[in-house]
Amino acid sequence: METQTLETQPKSNVVAMSTASELDYVSIVKSNAQRKSNNGKTLATNKGKVSLLTACIDEVRSLLGMDKVDDNGEKTRIPIEHVEKLKAVISDLLKGELQAMVQDAESIGAAIRIRRNYLAPKFNDDKGLIDVSLKSSWQSTKEQARNSANYRMGVVISLANAEKREKQMLSSGKYTEETLAKCRRQIRVSQAILAKIDAKPVN
Repeated sequence: METQTLETQPKSNVVAMSTASELDYVSIVKSNAQRKSNNGKTLATNKGKVSLLTACIDEVRSLLGMDKVDDNGEKTRIPIEHVEKLKAVISDLLKGELQAMVQDAESIGAAIRIRRNYLAPKFNDDKGLIDVSLKSSWQSTKEQARNSANYRMGVVISLANAEKREKQMLSSGKYTEETLAKCRRQIRVSQAILAKIDAKPVN
């Protein structure tokens, strides 16, 4: 039996042996979890069609200099300690974000709703089947920000956007009576809410 040397071992084994044990797992997870958002910060447990964990594993594999597939065409596995550390960071990140969301909601007197373990059916167009999964949700009601500066800013933005759409419709002539009426209704509602907010001190 031929004894393998460092030079004759598979590349993945050499990398696993020679790589430092610590990577910046927090940065790796955050960079893959964060999504672009026009309103607030968004984190997601998936990236495209793959899970957040898979995306992070792919990045670690790249950082370690490992090939995506081995000589047999199979996907190269990174050392298990990296996978376990990524799982722990993902768990901590999600727990921390949820705790921060609850604290933010409580700070402005939000009503919090938590719905656990409900069935969510979804029709699959490709397979012609109905898939049912068990889900949970967390939300704070819209009343949470009625007295906050953030809510007022949201109304101001909504009003400005509606007024801009109305001008574009009228200048281009590309609109229907229904779309114009809907836009003007949003303007009236936003103006009324803004007037109501400004009639009392903002907490």
